[in-house]
Amino acid sequence: MRKKDKPPRTPPPVKEVVIEQLPKKTGRPSGKTPEMMEAVLLRVASGRSLASVGNDEDMPDVRTLHRWIAEDESFRQSYTRACANRSLVYADTIGDIAKGVLAGRIDPNAARVAIDSYKWLAARLQSGTYGERSEVNVNHNHTLHLDALRQLADEAKANRPTVIDVTAEKVLPIETRKPIGSDEDVP
Repeated sequence: MRKKDKPPRTPPPVKEVVIEQLPKKTGRPSGKTPEMMEAVLLRVASGRSLASVGNDEDMPDVRTLHRWIAEDESFRQSYTRACANRSLVYADTIGDIAKGVLAGRIDPNAARVAIDSYKWLAARLQSGTYGERSEVNVNHNHTLHLDALRQLADEAKANRPTVIDVTAEKVLPIETRKPIGSDEDVP
């Protein structure tokens, strides 16, 4: 066939051109599925740290988990709730250790160290519930009494009704009485 016998070439549709020009994604897929996120949260809520969950073979790396927490607000809130549940697990573990000491299965000195560690962890994860100190913030705006009186006077001036000037037509004299015990009082 000669060049003249070929039909003219039609340009590709615009949609295909645009798709071909888009950059290709590189790297491996994130593996962030609802099932994977739920599994991570369940392991954290059961008392494990995020680092230990990230070391599991079937879980993403801990850096990936931290990135998920930073990028996904919903996952961050769920992770915060899982950490709160983890502190409850630590508090329950303290009770189990105490029962083991009373039963004679655990050395009291080893139990003391473990209990102190769990108390410290629970206090850091849930400082409002298990913290040793509570903070109270009080904001008080105090106004000096003179400033308060000035403010009241200004408000009274602003709300003062119009004053009507009334003059008395007749001024009555003041009665004067004699002092008690004078001679004129005696009959």
